[in-house]
Amino acid sequence: MRAATKILLILAGGLLLTPAPGRADSITFTFTAIDISISASGTFTTDPLSGGSYQITSIDGTINGQSMTLLPYGTYWGPSDNLLFVNGASLDYGGIAFSAGGIDYNLYDYHGDNYLCVVAPHTCGNIPAEPDNYVVEFDWNDTNPVPEPSGLILLGTGLLVLAGVERRKLLALLQPHPGIGRRHN
Repeated sequence: MRAATKILLILAGGLLLTPAPGRADSITFTFTAIDISISASGTFTTDPLSGGSYQITSIDGTINGQSMTLLPYGTYWGPSDNLLFVNGASLDYGGIAFSAGGIDYNLYDYHGDNYLCVVAPHTCGNIPAEPDNYVVEFDWNDTNPVPEPSGLILLGTGLLVLAGVERRKLLALLQPHPGIGRRHN
């Protein structure tokens, strides 16, 4: 077997047998409150979940110049679940709980509109009619789209087919052909 064929087989086998690495996605975000002077931007680190949703695992950003810290799941009424959804690029009713500058916030969706609940020093539920709930313009962008595993499988399969074709050509060259070197009477 030629060296090139061996290399192709090793590469194809390695691609097919190597599991896809687990990784987190980075999602950039910005939001601005409509009625008050609050704006924020930064990056969510997330784990992709099934159904086009993301579990936010950390936050690196600022709100009005104050560093943001993600609060644990269920911190506030709703409960805050720290999820984002790809379909419609939206938050959910539970929202994303975080703190900055000694104030706790919950960023959530209520019937298709995004709201920011300023929790401390007051308390508020995820109900827009209550005080300290403000409409926000929320925008986010997935900066690390999920790779397509079928592309790697297709590449590996193509390499295996090429290796098989090369093998057949090599075997055909090594086999004696009938009638060569014989005399017919």
